[in-house]
Amino acid sequence: MIQNQTKPNIEGKALLLEDHFTDNRNSWEEVNNAKEYAGIQKEKYIMENRDDWNWKYYAVNCPLKKYDNFEIHVQLKIENIREMAQTGLVWGFDKNRKVLNRFSISADCKRFSVLHFEKDHRRVYHRFSQKNRTNEGEALTLTITKEDSYLFFKINKEKVYICHVAHFCNEGPGFGYYVEPGLKISSNFIEIRQI
Repeated sequence: MIQNQTKPNIEGKALLLEDHFTDNRNSWEEVNNAKEYAGIQKEKYIMENRDDWNWKYYAVNCPLKKYDNFEIHVQLKIENIREMAQTGLVWGFDKNRKVLNRFSISADCKRFSVLHFEKDHRRVYHRFSQKNRTNEGEALTLTITKEDSYLFFKINKEKVYICHVAHFCNEGPGFGYYVEPGLKISSNFIEIRQI
């Protein structure tokens, strides 16, 4: 749950947001129409992009500040596969939610990418993409850690990329899930800690 005040755990990491999706206390978007579905069912946040062309994101505000060190852990499962489509996380939106960061993996789990881009993809400021060794159909844990001037990205505890924070937007508190057309995903856990 989002905390009004941060609470340090025994490791000295302050819990900012935790969700097991037993209810919607963190006010995740809930929608059901011809273009998309998002809702909490059976302790999972389920998101389906039914659109043919436009990607979707489902976000909440998290009390991360621009210069905070943090650690984000998210478990997600890709429920169906559409060739070339990606899903993952978005964070650090600017105030107008027009520029954001993305850490995503392909639906077949064969590649991942890290981007800093304009919402309509007209401009991409930073992009890294690489092959991935994760098996298709397995549950994934995506981790983003910011330590001082660097961001570390992991898939299932394996470090896959390191980059300087100067390449990313980190102005806004928005954080959430990214889903490309034709994909359905579910998440049963999210945790964000200030470190």
